[in-house]
Amino acid sequence: MSVSNFTPPEHVQTIVDKYKQQSTEKVGVFPAKIIYNGGGYYLASYNISTSLYYYLIISESGEVPLKEEVEDISLIVLDMISFKVNLRRYGKSLVGERRIGVMKFSLKVLQKVYKELKEELPASTNESFQRFIEVPVITLDKYRLAKENLKAANEIIQHVLSRQVVDVVERDKIDQYIFNLGKYAYQQNEIQMKTYRDRKRVITYLLKKGKWWWAFCLWIFHLWLHPEKVKPKDRRSYLSARAQYIDEIEPEHNVKARQRVISRIRNPVSEGDRL
Repeated sequence: MSVSNFTPPEHVQTIVDKYKQQSTEKVGVFPAKIIYNGGGYYLASYNISTSLYYYLIISESGEVPLKEEVEDISLIVLDMISFKVNLRRYGKSLVGERRIGVMKFSLKVLQKVYKELKEELPASTNESFQRFIEVPVITLDKYRLAKENLKAANEIIQHVLSRQVVDVVERDKIDQYIFNLGKYAYQQNEIQMKTYRDRKRVITYLLKKGKWWWAFCLWIFHLWLHPEKVKPKDRRSYLSARAQYIDEIEPEHNVKARQRVISRIRNPVSEGDRL
């Protein structure tokens, strides 16, 4: 998240430069004033390497508050910066625009076949057919919701960048949008994994009935979806996602990320530490 025309107040920039510890540090200022508890703040970052940053929070009046007073402010910025990272992360998990056509086509095939054969279907195959149909239905619904969330989140980001001000309310909204995107991606994967055996049962039934073309179309679709079992690493990711989006247990990597940011705040710990 950045804008090229953002310039902090001169007295704030002077303090930012004052807290620079190494000549090789690349200094930047978050491109928006942060509103917190009625006050305005700026956050400076000191880039030592591609993965090592330190932070300084400065009040609008030019004061450098104690570290314990600004920890929450640093986390507001962390959430805003991580938005693009999370967007990329969940974007890979969600069904893409170009593949939605496959979902729509497969849904039409399933509905047509089911309508024609439902009167003669055995009970177990009937249930499997309905669960197979749920795959494209749920996937398309989550895709629609994801697009709505992405649009809303981007509108907030553009609003923040245009007025160069961000507050807790906007941060909380973006947090919820990011959570929703992850949940939709998980739900898409979950329905595919849970219906693996149902899909095989439907395709086997169609082959026995001599419905070769329909069986072939759905077999291709079946191979394109998630299998029932996944690699151990993917299984751990799946269980972690379930804990986060269904049980709503905060993942450990989020907790560690916050702790890492707080540990790198350069604001003085006590009055005696002020420069």
